[in-house]
Amino acid sequence: MRAKSRYARRGFTLVELIVVIAIIGVLAAIIVPTTLHFVGEARVEAARVEVRSVMSSIETGVLSVVGKYDPDATEPLAINAATAIAILDRDNIDASDGTMLSLEFDEAAGTITVTVTHTQTEDDGSAIAQSKTFARPAGVTVEGFHLRFNGGEWE
Repeated sequence: MRAKSRYARRGFTLVELIVVIAIIGVLAAIIVPTTLHFVGEARVEAARVEVRSVMSSIETGVLSVVGKYDPDATEPLAINAATAIAILDRDNIDASDGTMLSLEFDEAAGTITVTVTHTQTEDDGSAIAQSKTFARPAGVTVEGFHLRFNGGEWE
C-alpha cells in the first residue's frame, strides 16, 4: 500500500508553482526592456538608412542633371520640385509617411542645399536629417521647394 500512495501523488505544490512564476517574472523583467530597447534602436537605424538613401538619390540625380546641362544652352536648367520628383520616381525611392525633402538656393553664395528630414527622431529627440550643399553651376536656376512624402506619393 505504501508504494501505491507514493505514485498517487502527482503534480506540483503551490510553493513550487509560486517559485517558478517568480523566476519567470524576474526573467521577463530583465528581458522585456532590453528587447524593447533593441526595437527602438532598429527603428532609428531604419530611419537613418532611409534618409541616406533619399539623400544619395537626390544628390546623384541633381548632379547627373546638372552634369548633362550644356552651359551654352539658351534656356537655363531649372532644378525644382518636378526635377526632384522625377529623380525619386526614377530611382524608385519609397520613404516613410511625412519624410521631408527640401532644396534651397543661396543666391549670394551660389550654392544648392538639399536636406532630407525623417519623421522618426533620435533617442535624444533630435531630428534624423541629412543635409548636403554643393555649388550651383553657371546656367542653372533653382526654385526652392519642399516635398513631403504622403501615402506613397511625393506631392
